[in-house]
Amino acid sequence: MSIDAILRLERTILFELLVAKEKLAGLDHEISERVRAVIAHVAPLMQRIPDKMPEYTLHDPNHGAKVVELMVLIIPKSTLNILNTIELSILIFAGYLHDLGMTCSTAEREQIIRSDVKFAQLLASDLRRSEQIEAFRLASDYRSATHIEDQVFTEYLRQHHVKRSAQFIETELANGPLEIAWKGTPYWRWVLSVCDSHALPVRDLRDTLRWPRDALVRNVRVNVQYLALVLRLGDILDLDPERTPQVLLDFINPTDPISIIEWNKHRSVIGWEITPERIQFEAECTDAVYERALREFIGWIEIERRDSVALASSYRDEIASAYHLDLTDPVTPERIRSNGTYIFSTLHFDVDHERVINLLMGERLYRNPAVALRELIQNSFDAVRYREALEKREGVEFSPKISITLKGDQLSVEDNGIGMDAEIVKKFFMQVGRSYYTSPQFRSQALALDIVSEFGIGILSAFMVANRLTVESRRRPENPFSPPESILVEIPTAHRYFVQRPSSRIKIGTKIDLTLKDGHPFSGNSIEELISQMVPFGEYPIAIQIEDERFFYAAHNVHNVRPRSAANWTAHLKIAVDSSVDASLVGVAGEINIIGSQTARMFDSADQSIIAQCGFAVLALDREHSDRNPASEFFPEWTQFAANLDVRPPARLALTPDRANVVRDEQFFKIKSALDRLAVNRIREHLAERMAALTDEEYADYIDELIEQRTLKAETYIGFAISLEACNLFLDYIPFKCIGANGMVTRILGRVLAANDVIVFADPRGWLTNIDANVVRREVDSHFGNIYPIVVDHNVGDFHRQSMYRHLFSNINGHLILSTTGVVLDLIERNVNAPDDSHVQGVAKVTFGLQSSGHKELPAIFHDRSSDSIHFEYPVLNVNHPFFAPLLNAPSSGAGGKADHQVVITLHGRVVGLLMGSIADAYYSTREGKAKNRHNRGRQVRDSILTEAPNRVLTGILKRDAGLLPAIRLAFIDYWQTAVEEGSISPDKAMPAFTSLDLPWYWSVDE
Repeated sequence: MSIDAILRLERTILFELLVAKEKLAGLDHEISERVRAVIAHVAPLMQRIPDKMPEYTLHDPNHGAKVVELMVLIIPKSTLNILNTIELSILIFAGYLHDLGMTCSTAEREQIIRSDVKFAQLLASDLRRSEQIEAFRLASDYRSATHIEDQVFTEYLRQHHVKRSAQFIETELANGPLEIAWKGTPYWRWVLSVCDSHALPVRDLRDTLRWPRDALVRNVRVNVQYLALVLRLGDILDLDPERTPQVLLDFINPTDPISIIEWNKHRSVIGWEITPERIQFEAECTDAVYERALREFIGWIEIERRDSVALASSYRDEIASAYHLDLTDPVTPERIRSNGTYIFSTLHFDVDHERVINLLMGERLYRNPAVALRELIQNSFDAVRYREALEKREGVEFSPKISITLKGDQLSVEDNGIGMDAEIVKKFFMQVGRSYYTSPQFRSQALALDIVSEFGIGILSAFMVANRLTVESRRRPENPFSPPESILVEIPTAHRYFVQRPSSRIKIGTKIDLTLKDGHPFSGNSIEELISQMVPFGEYPIAIQIEDERFFYAAHNVHNVRPRSAANWTAHLKIAVDSSVDASLVGVAGEINIIGSQTARMFDSADQSIIAQCGFAVLALDREHSDRNPASEFFPEWTQFAANLDVRPPARLALTPDRANVVRDEQFFKIKSALDRLAVNRIREHLAERMAALTDEEYADYIDELIEQRTLKAETYIGFAISLEACNLFLDYIPFKCIGANGMVTRILGRVLAANDVIVFADPRGWLTNIDANVVRREVDSHFGNIYPIVVDHNVGDFHRQSMYRHLFSNINGHLILSTTGVVLDLIERNVNAPDDSHVQGVAKVTFGLQSSGHKELPAIFHDRSSDSIHFEYPVLNVNHPFFAPLLNAPSSGAGGKADHQVVITLHGRVVGLLMGSIADAYYSTREGKAKNRHNRGRQVRDSILTEAPNRVLTGILKRDAGLLPAIRLAFIDYWQTAVEEGSISPDKAMPAFTSLDLPWYWSVDE
């Protein structure tokens, strides 16, 4: 391949000119031979670029040759004739070497994937691909995992190829036989500078130390800046089908959407004219998407042409007259067209301007008028960040300034940021929904900024509080010799035309004045508090003036949480948050405190727990749970946090347009998972220390205290989640009360319990203090034939551990009725196929796994041990009973008995009503003031028997109430007949007889 590359090199005009000038000057061919040697050396390496970037348009040796061929087309003849041998060789070297960093050996690739921090950060920042790789690996689909990994690696090479190219030049071409030098004088650094330029904005080339216009190589002057401009233009103009041959497109068959568009964009080009005066492309596209992409790329070429010509012509000296660009004609997309299969147009939705403006500036979007101030401050921060980055890149000292002034009904926000000119105001400030920071003009500068603005609608919020808006601004000049004029516009309302007036502003930056409406939310007492809530972690101080009083607001330290008094906290564990503790947290900084407090609301104040993006608070993360703080959803539900977090790129969260809520997308849950891992690791470390330092009894008491303080919790509310890592933490370190082999209560770690095929759960309420636990132990052992753990659900303060079971051990899938009066135990049997307990329409609880240790008959309905008097409405239906099996155990009912049968709900309600009425009669028979309605009396009695377990209350109920059994029997008969009439049960199916044996045996015993 290197032979083919040399043949193509030798046919290029630049190389022919180089050889000719060497011969004309009577020089030997040292320079041209060095060019041959270097290209022969790098051509095989460049040929491997497609191996590591298979879906990219070609960056092989032919791309280098094509860039060399294109560069000569745009250089004016008069300039081409004066280029010396050093300059010609630099152009050739740069054409071939500028993308060399995209190549990579297999060994180096593996090393980067295994240990390069930046690759790990890049992969961690792409949640979708990270999860795809993990899923494929878990499924042992390593081919697909490697394919996704290659896409990430391709992006890694793209982002770092300029630096890698520079490293290659410095290590391979700066010494030895391939050193880029002439007569012993090296000039490889100028080749490196030209290569580096192609990833930077044109304005950076004003740095004449790095890109000099008259560098000396021995006695030869070299215009490095001009050579860099020519390379950039030659590189961006490589836009024809040679770069995307059809045979390769068919072979590679790219799957990445961006790659598909890029390949087809190049394939659409059918003609081009490139001369020193004009650049023109002609293309026929097969899809409007490709045409739009090509038109956008033509726009980028035009920006490059315009900026390059502007820089080359900005000098007024002999060098500029000799080294010039004549590309005066703009590059336009007028010859980009459809192939006839579609009609390209700019058709798009149009909107009612006034109605949309009212929506965007009204409280239906922003809710709180005070956010108008937040939007103005955000704009100032973005402008200052922008200017600061430019000044820093040019080595200029810069002191950011942001000020807020409130005098009477005038509120002003001023900054010394980048500023605006007439073009920016017209194209972006006046365009609702268009942000300059998402534009090609901004992106072309390759600045890594933590920009807050993204929607382009924030300025409209000012009209929530103001009748009038005045903007005065002066933009930082790109060319000090041609500064833009300052601009002053008045906006009476968002519905009116702007009024432009002359401006005498000299200072760079922007000032926005609001004439406030009556009843606005700002005052001398509120401004500082509002700013503190809105900008908790801003990097710039804000000067505030309220009437004649002046002071500064300095943001909080994101690494310093200000929690409540820790006097009653059992554990207070601090964790510094950054990428060093978890690669998924690249861009996230701050501190979290794992805390415990049963009664404290830890997330109800911005002073105590703050989530911010680029320094600005995210005001609400969850408005759906009024009893939980908005920020709590961002943190693991199984523990408590007080935290300061500031999220910046690349971890940027997606916000709603009012910035008052976070979109629950992949990025949101990626950070949430990382915080969960931090909590698991820190608590695991803490509990290991406690377990080693305390006795078993002391440690068990300590765990109970953590649960009471809610440092460890396992709730049952809808949406509660506990990660697999947290489950493992609980299993490894939480000891559960259990009834041992001798009937004594002991403590067993969850991990030991989870190893059993059968786990039995017992509720002490109502029977443990009155019934010998040893009796229960023996009966369970007798039933199962083995000794399985009996876990005692005991209260810890106001909390009991029942809700932990389903998270740690699995859902209940069975129940065991003992011969001991009123005792029903829950079961998890891992060696049976019975479905977990479920519900019919979320009301009637059903079970597939009812067992009895002392009675042959299994009832149709019973109350399990987890039901207390508050949940009397939820008895359990035995799906396998003859009355329910035809309906709830049928294939059409679905797994888990989730049948949608109102007839079951009706029966359930009637039985509940009968039971409650019967209990109420018995309860009130010895009391005065009986209620008139039996059902209402049943509800009244519930709160009076909280200390009684349902099974104790129901023991002997059929003896106490002789009419109860006939009433329940009638309810079952009606249920069966209705089910038959509705077609839920076959009419050929005989109805079973209903007797007292169809109810729990202990309902019929003598009290």
